[in-house]
Amino acid sequence: MKIKNKIFLAIFMFFIGIILCSNQSHASNTNTNDYSIDIPSTYKVTITSNTLEAESTDGQNMIMIETQAKTNQYVISESYINYMKEYLAETLGSNFILIDSDLIEQNGCKGMDLKYCQIESGIYVYVNVFQFVSDNKAYTFMIMSLNQSYLTSNEKNNIVKSFKIKDTVNSSIGIPFTDVPSNSWYYNAVRYTYEKNMIKGINDYTFSPNENLTRAMLVTILHRMEGAPYVPGTSKFPDVQNTKEYYYVAVKWAVANNIVSGYNNGKFGPNDPITREQLAVILNKYCRYKGKYKAKTGDLTKFKDGNKVSNFAIWEMRWAVGTGVITGTNENTINPQGTATRAEVAAMLHKYSINIK
Repeated sequence: MKIKNKIFLAIFMFFIGIILCSNQSHASNTNTNDYSIDIPSTYKVTITSNTLEAESTDGQNMIMIETQAKTNQYVISESYINYMKEYLAETLGSNFILIDSDLIEQNGCKGMDLKYCQIESGIYVYVNVFQFVSDNKAYTFMIMSLNQSYLTSNEKNNIVKSFKIKDTVNSSIGIPFTDVPSNSWYYNAVRYTYEKNMIKGINDYTFSPNENLTRAMLVTILHRMEGAPYVPGTSKFPDVQNTKEYYYVAVKWAVANNIVSGYNNGKFGPNDPITREQLAVILNKYCRYKGKYKAKTGDLTKFKDGNKVSNFAIWEMRWAVGTGVITGTNENTINPQGTATRAEVAAMLHKYSINIK
């Protein structure tokens, strides 16, 4: 029995639109300008300018691949998966049931695996949807079958594994975060700090560039940069006593190496958003700890708000400006007492790493 035409048409139209021109091939290996794939000779293969469709001779299984220029629409994220779930549910009706969904990675590209089942007159239709992203293009890879076991079969797995993208792939366009556009001012800094294992994401796919970074987070980053060494003893801060907190050892390490000293009230304030001037002070002390400190003095008066730097941070802010760790904003400000976002911290760490030798 063949896959229902209306089911196939609905999904096919969603992913690949109207076919403009095509040619047929029965070769085991199929090469296009964008990728190569091994499809059994028992499949009828139809190739268009940007799509491939392959159907088994018994009509039980179908494979479709679409190639498009990469746009924001093709960024892998939970919201995109939810969008696809809603779209397919609306398009295919109430008999189309979601079985499972997973984020996956193939050929260095992030993707997703959605499993659906449609019950119509006792017939189940099983669907896998993969999405692979290279540096320049997005590939939607869909497999449909009337036989559930086909989705775990050697034949299906070998077909997926044989899919080779010809475009360059650099670990999911350099970084896996879906909220860090490649044209953003902080992209290079986030990519650098991610690849150097300085700053991790909130999760595997989210960096949250506009969220404030806390004092505990910064100390944890510096601790990680040093290989996360263990420090014996207990914390001197009354608000850093829970040994199970992710930052507990990092704070002890920073205190032991004179990188942080806490507030005048004796507390550390681990969850307080770090300010830009506090960040400059801590980076200055970290630089001394690393033995890389060189006296450089920048002119704070050239910034509109240079006179707003707190007394405790004046020298360190001058050092940060002099070394290029802080360069100011387009409005010619340095916002010393403003909280530092995760993107801003990434930028300062990036500048520190390339300017402090």
